[in-house]
Amino acid sequence: SNTPEINITREEFYNFQKNFFIKKRDLDLIKLFVQKNPEFLLKDDLINFYANHFLAKANIKQSCEIFDSIDEGTFVNDYTSKLKIYCLVNSNKIDQALLIYDLKKETGFKDDFFEKKLFTLIGFEDESNEISDKNLLEFHLSHRVVENFEYIPSDKTSKEVWKYLASANLL
Repeated sequence: SNTPEINITREEFYNFQKNFFIKKRDLDLIKLFVQKNPEFLLKDDLINFYANHFLAKANIKQSCEIFDSIDEGTFVNDYTSKLKIYCLVNSNKIDQALLIYDLKKETGFKDDFFEKKLFTLIGFEDESNEISDKNLLEFHLSHRVVENFEYIPSDKTSKEVWKYLASANLL
């Protein structure tokens, strides 16, 4: 729909739309909306919601599916960019992933943990035993890369990580 011009700002309207999609939890609708509205200001939040929903279920293929229908290679949100890069590596599109990663680095992006895990997956670095539960992607990367992965959740562990632990049979 078009952005109303009376009694609400464009940003408020977009935030309302984003919150509506997330509350509704209709993942097919979110995917379709992101495909049809590439200029939507908060699309990164919707993409992250979609991807994390499936990542928490340890379903990498479906988690990355949303990126197949989006032409864009770079995103405003660093987390979304990291998801895209990881999905490209996961689908063995290493050159494309490294190109996007290099472009992000040129804009000032820096994430040592992500870089170590990414380069370990690609085979450029040796295994890194560091485990992070800062967000779902870092936890998943830790699980993929750390050879003898052991994680003991606490009461501060996020619901998404708990869901991932159950889905990946790590409990």
